[in-house]
Amino acid sequence: MSEEYPYQKKWERYRLYVTLWVIMLPLLFAPHLLLANDVSFFPRKALIYSIILFWIVFIVLIFIIMFWKCPRCRQFYFRWWVKISILSEFECKNCGLEKYKGSDIKSLSKKFGKRFGF
Repeated sequence: MSEEYPYQKKWERYRLYVTLWVIMLPLLFAPHLLLANDVSFFPRKALIYSIILFWIVFIVLIFIIMFWKCPRCRQFYFRWWVKISILSEFECKNCGLEKYKGSDIKSLSKKFGKRFGF
């Protein structure tokens, strides 16, 4: 752990979870569409199992992000029970640590806007 970037690993892990969550969004609907169109080249049970698996992974990622702990104070970073905008909150609600502070990660909020949690 570098003294200049003490929270590097924690923020990299957070960013990985958010990226996986964004990737999962379109993947959630692909098996639904195949099942709705009654595609014959995929077994029906495989589609149903993939739907269940994708939803489980998606929900687990949501919970990981919702209950993310601040690298500095180790309290919940978000207060999602007060305001449901997890990806747009840019500082810890307990200690005020800004998102990606203490790491060399550059926030993509300038490129994508503050709506996304990158």
